[in-house]
Amino acid sequence: MSRIFISYSSKNRALVEALANDLETLGHEIWFDKELSGGQSWWDEILQGIRDCDLFVFALTPQSLNSDPCKREYTYATALNKHVLPMQLVATSTNLLPPELSTLQIVDYRQRDANAVLKLSRAFATLPAPNALPDPLPTPPAVPVSPLGPLMTQIDNPDLTLDQQMGIFIQLKGYLGNPDLAPDARSLLIRLSEHPKLLTPVFKEIQSALALPMANSGSQSAPGSKTASRLANLISNTKPTGDAQAEVEESAATFEPEPNEQVLKETKAILYSSPVSTSRGKLIITNQRVAFRSNLGAIGPKLAQAGLGLVGAAPASFDISLADIGNIKKAMYLLTQPQIQISTRSGKAWNLAIFSGAYLNTSLGNREEIIQVIHDAMAQK
Repeated sequence: MSRIFISYSSKNRALVEALANDLETLGHEIWFDKELSGGQSWWDEILQGIRDCDLFVFALTPQSLNSDPCKREYTYATALNKHVLPMQLVATSTNLLPPELSTLQIVDYRQRDANAVLKLSRAFATLPAPNALPDPLPTPPAVPVSPLGPLMTQIDNPDLTLDQQMGIFIQLKGYLGNPDLAPDARSLLIRLSEHPKLLTPVFKEIQSALALPMANSGSQSAPGSKTASRLANLISNTKPTGDAQAEVEESAATFEPEPNEQVLKETKAILYSSPVSTSRGKLIITNQRVAFRSNLGAIGPKLAQAGLGLVGAAPASFDISLADIGNIKKAMYLLTQPQIQISTRSGKAWNLAIFSGAYLNTSLGNREEIIQVIHDAMAQK
């Protein structure tokens, strides 16, 4: 009779209980954490179970391969010189196996029938005797804890800088791809969206990550997102619509060409003066210069005046002669906001997001087209 430790994902508990019953029928003593729930004492008992076992069975499933506790368990078993036997319970790509498991014999136990039990019995019969524990023992792995707890503590800090807000967002967005963490990560993103000093760039990133509706889109807001609701209400009360909106935008961002100056392209844009200062307006490309004129009728200043702790807008403009342009290239702001960057020969640079349509409900404009128009204008000088 062997003492067998089974490492598994809790999502596969029913499969593992059936496997444990079959192994007990073959006369083995089985240990797995069916009654323990978490914490240091839970983890200490698991590690003791690994040290005491004659055979470490890894219940191979996609879920166990993605499980941090399972990874710590099989890594520790390998360090203890335990015999490790992966048992495939459901279809799992062997290309995803970590180095500790990729060279081992795998017992296919996807079909739980008499033939599978016979193969299992033969596999156990050919296993060598257990190895002695190394002396000294390897350092045991730390208890696995959720990475979300510290992030919730950070979110509850009443004073968060832009860098801190963005750092929290980036980590939470990464956890949306983890099936075990995604629901709680989403809840924390909503919690972050309700922070009283949340800045607009971070709000927009959260909005995109959670597929929250853009303001004035007519869709329902995410449950509990008070910031999203306040933003939508503010915009609906202050932003002109239809022809009135177009009139405000066009009249506020004005540009007068010089004699013999030909306008080649105009497009709506946002000038990013700094992470917390933006200006909405027009980017104008002529046969003599590239210019930007701010639009004071945009919603940005009204947001700032409303006291939401969000980014406002400031009037801004620039004029760069074509001869003074040193470089034009694509850029990326806060990981997901495509921009173009125009720099002069003296080293000064301007970053702009290019838009088509209304600012708050639009698709991004074609950066390649804008860059090409500027290059063509420069080539004609």
